[in-house]
Amino acid sequence: MRTFFLIMLLMISSALQSQERNQFSLGQITDSALKAFPPGRGRQLIESSYELKNSILRTSLMPSAILNAQASYQSDVTKLDIPMPGFQAPELAKDWYKVNVDLSQVVYDGGLVQAKMNYESADFLLQINKIEQAEEQLKTQVSDLFFGILMINNKIRILKVAISNLESMIAETTYKVERGILLKSELASLKSSLLRYRQQLTEAHASRDASLAMLSSLCHMTIDQSDSLVLPPYYPTKEYVINRKDAAEYGLLHSRAEGLKMTEISKRRPTLGLFGQAGYGRPGYNMLDDSFDHYFMVGVRLQYKIWDWNTKKHSLQLIGLQQQQTKLAQENYNLQHQGKWKAMQEELRQYDELISLDLEIIQLQQSVVTTSQAQFNNGDITGSAFVVEFNKHHQAILELENHKIMQSKKAYEIMLFTGIQ
Repeated sequence: MRTFFLIMLLMISSALQSQERNQFSLGQITDSALKAFPPGRGRQLIESSYELKNSILRTSLMPSAILNAQASYQSDVTKLDIPMPGFQAPELAKDWYKVNVDLSQVVYDGGLVQAKMNYESADFLLQINKIEQAEEQLKTQVSDLFFGILMINNKIRILKVAISNLESMIAETTYKVERGILLKSELASLKSSLLRYRQQLTEAHASRDASLAMLSSLCHMTIDQSDSLVLPPYYPTKEYVINRKDAAEYGLLHSRAEGLKMTEISKRRPTLGLFGQAGYGRPGYNMLDDSFDHYFMVGVRLQYKIWDWNTKKHSLQLIGLQQQQTKLAQENYNLQHQGKWKAMQEELRQYDELISLDLEIIQLQQSVVTTSQAQFNNGDITGSAFVVEFNKHHQAILELENHKIMQSKKAYEIMLFTGIQ
């Protein structure tokens, strides 16, 4: 009955510890890092800026009204010095006063405003794309830290098991040395290996603490040694796709260049507008009347730049050359991207075979360690010889766990590389 209660107490204690221990998946940490990412929060600023630019462009198509007021004094005025019997020409005053309103309305602008809006739209998408590219880099940085911590945790776990085994052997060997069954040098060999394992454990703890601090800073979460990182499921992708934001940048650059090209074309088109002026002053439009009077004028204005010294032609040629450079860069990117994807697929395929071989090595090495331990206990081999086999077994287990983590990491890297994730 006492044993039963002890077992129940251990089970309850273990359950409470598991509840207190937080578990974090790669998806949770990545989402948190993206929410806290400063460039990502700047997306709203870019959207607001884009809306303001469009609003400014649209106002250029709205009616314009300008109030003008002027008072002047001039040294001379127009005079009519032609003598005519019975008629005396009026003499204008030298002080003039005018208050008028100039009205204008664009009827046709050659599509210039729409072309500029198309350009701003392409530029807006390009700026958003830059943020999304930075987010892709952040995902890679987070995943590298995440899988790196998993590998360090794996190393720490195996080191602790190895240290525990060595401590048990040292206790047993100490007993035999005290009774003269084994030499003190055998005990010293085991203790030396134990110290090296403890050194490795100290280094592993320091490395994990540094990586956890960096990961916590990136995702604005508190992740410590007691928390558990869950290895993501292994999803191999065999079909080639490309959905990365840096790949989409080339298409956006082409669209922005098209918007710039249409802007240059629209500048050379004729424009048509209405205009009008209404005011009050002295003199009005009748220069022979020196009294204050109302006046107005309405009309239609056509403007067309007859010759621009081939400015439009050269600008279009320059934009065309830039588009060709973008196309070549895109072809080179696609070629290198597909080549690297094939290389990553080959790297991923090797882990199935490596894991299978690891299992065989561990099984064989376990039998070697069991035999070596029996030989060491009987005094047939030295402690150094046993430690060599023990280390091989420890290294084989570490390689197996590392290969499992690296397989999952490579599969996740492929998803990030193709833009699936």
